[in-house]
Amino acid sequence: MSGQSNPRPRGERGEPLEEPEQETAALPTVEGEIVPHEEHSGIDVRIPGPVERAPTKTIPVPRKTALWVLLTLVLLLALVAGLLYALLKHTSPKAAEAGATGSPSASATATAPSASPSPSAALSPTEPAGGPSPTASGEATSGASPQSTASSAPNPAFSPVNGVAYLGTPVDGSNNVDTKTDVVISGTDYPYSSRFNCPSYSAIDWNVAGYSVFTATLGIPDNASGATGATVTMTFSDQNGKVLSVNKTAIGQPAVVRIPLSGVDRLIVSCNRSANNGSNYNYVALGNGAVS
Repeated sequence: MSGQSNPRPRGERGEPLEEPEQETAALPTVEGEIVPHEEHSGIDVRIPGPVERAPTKTIPVPRKTALWVLLTLVLLLALVAGLLYALLKHTSPKAAEAGATGSPSASATATAPSASPSPSAALSPTEPAGGPSPTASGEATSGASPQSTASSAPNPAFSPVNGVAYLGTPVDGSNNVDTKTDVVISGTDYPYSSRFNCPSYSAIDWNVAGYSVFTATLGIPDNASGATGATVTMTFSDQNGKVLSVNKTAIGQPAVVRIPLSGVDRLIVSCNRSANNGSNYNYVALGNGAVS
C-alpha cells in the first residue's frame, strides 16, 4: 500500500535483526600533556613540555694542589731571574775590561796638552836653578790657572810677550813691595808673590801695557803678625783712576782676583784695613800675581 512504510524485517520468530557492530581500530596515542577539548576526537595528544638543562658540575680543586701550582710558578720565576743575573754578571767584567783597556789611550790624549806650557820656559832666564815651580804650590783654585800653567820668572820690563809673566818691580811704590817672594796663604804656597804692608801709604803702580788679563790670589800670609781680626780691602784702578775691582780678604779667607786689561796701561793698587787688635798694619800679598 502506498503511503505506508515498509516494516522492519524480522527473523524467523519475528525478532528484529541486530545490526552488526563495526569494529573500530585502535588509535595511536602520544605521550605528553593531555589537552582537554570540548569535542573529544578520540585521540589523546601530548605536547612535550620545556626541556630543563642539567646543572653544570664544577670540579673542586683542592687547596693543597693550588698551593703547589703557585709554588711551582714562583720557583720557575726565581730560576729565570737567577739565570738573567748570572748572564749580566758574566758580561759586566768584560765591559769593565774593555773600558780599562781604552782608558790609557784616553788619558794619554788628555794629558798630552799639559806639555804645552813648556814653551813658556823661554820666559824664565832669571829663574834660579832648582827653584820651585808654580804647579808645586798645590793651588786648587780655577781662577789662578795662569799661575799653574806658567813656569817663567817675572819680566821686569813688562813688555808684551806670549805667555805669562809674574809681577816684577813696580814703577812707583817699589820701596814698600817685596816681589818674587814666597808666601803661604791658607796653607797654600805661592812662590812668585808680591807682598807689602796694608794700609799702603802710597799707591803701588805696575806697568801692564800690552797684556790682556791680570790674575792673583789676594790674601794675608799665614805668618803675618798683627793680622788677627783684621779685614783688608784692596782697590785696583787704571791710569785714569777708573776702579777696575775691589776685593776684601782676611786670615783664612783668600780671594781670587781676575781683571781684564783691555785699554789698561797701568795697574794701580791701594790698600786699607779695619782692625781692633791694637796693630796699625799687617802684611798682605798678591799670591802669584801675574799678567798674560
